Amino acid sequence: MKTQYAWAAGMFDGEGCVVIRKPSASVRAFVVQLSVEGIHRPGIEHFARIAGVGTVHPDRYSTKKGRQKWVWQAAARKAEKVLRAMLPYLIIKRKEVELALEFLSLPLIHRGRGGKRTTQETAARMGFHRRLQELKRYEFTPGTQILQRPD
Repeated sequence: MKTQYAWAAGMFDGEGCVVIRKPSASVRAFVVQLSVEGIHRPGIEHFARIAGVGTVHPDRYSTKKGRQKWVWQAAARKAEKVLRAMLPYLIIKRKEVELALEFLSLPLIHRGRGGKRTTQETAARMGFHRRLQELKRYEFTPGTQILQRPD
């Protein structure tokens, strides 16, 4: 199984995405969402089988050449096991996944049962959102053809 998680980590490093969504009209709480996108449906479906959670569906947008894109999506709480299994093999998205796992360690707040986030809890979750956005920023080094994260 280690080989499968190593393969999945490579796929996630290249085609995956981690986001922390803020509350909105359609999302009631801060949530971590994961996705993997590509035009090779069997590869996306293989990733989904390894993950054991999530859904694969056609993307509503096609590539510039008109090819159909496919997307695997899952809520991170459901995919936490596969994130932890891939973690030793991740390179590019390692810090993003570590931050997502740290976010997932925060206590759940059940708003539907009368629970409310305090100002401090909201600020902490917003801090995770901002830190993840910062991790996604890259700077181009002229003359080297290299993208680097600013440190």
